[in-house]
Amino acid sequence: NPTFLETWGLGKFLTYESHLFKNLLDGVIIISEHETSINAWLGAQNIQLLPRFLSSTKIEWQPQGHTIGFVGTLDHLPNYKGIELLAQALAAQNFSGILKLVGGSEETGKKFESEFTFVQYAGKLSERELVDEVKTWSIFLNPVFWYSRGSSTKLAQGLAWGIPVLTTPAGRRGYILSDDQIQTETHSPAEFAERIIKLISDDALLEVHRQASLNIVSQFQASAYIQSLKQFLEKI
Repeated sequence: NPTFLETWGLGKFLTYESHLFKNLLDGVIIISEHETSINAWLGAQNIQLLPRFLSSTKIEWQPQGHTIGFVGTLDHLPNYKGIELLAQALAAQNFSGILKLVGGSEETGKKFESEFTFVQYAGKLSERELVDEVKTWSIFLNPVFWYSRGSSTKLAQGLAWGIPVLTTPAGRRGYILSDDQIQTETHSPAEFAERIIKLISDDALLEVHRQASLNIVSQFQASAYIQSLKQFLEKI
């Protein structure tokens, strides 16, 4: 809450959170492994990892014309900046494909469309329309270039559809992935754009990337985390 932070300041907020962890909470559930040390530092005594669950709703993938795409609330600041930085990086590397944008607001979608010749705004789509649109994309994009609160639900959806997905280390926060090749090594928009161009220019490599998405979902074992959560709740 920005107002809360502005009133208290980050130091007081951390002190307050530490008080909660030490004195009022029997346990803390986290969504990513690197938060274990952070929460332990704040005073949490019992910590349990519970990542986002993955399941398959595979669609019939029919990529067309080097089309890549993004689905989300376009005027949400992290999404807006992610798209903007990626589009700038693609333009700098002479991207010759199509970047489709799905979601609101229309004003923001049209703005990107007017600024970048390769951007096409597809509007807000129904669930059926969205599947028909996404199945034509070569890559489902999750351009998250910094860590923020929560985890990206978009990544789970792209993986569930069984199509090539590209994300970043921050974009995969909250997920346990059996294959790291769907993510870039850094949070650099330039690297993200470079990987896109490399993938869409090599059908064999793109198919390998798609298989990685399929494997990640098929190899995810929810039962292990369900059992661990049960034991954690019994412990506290």
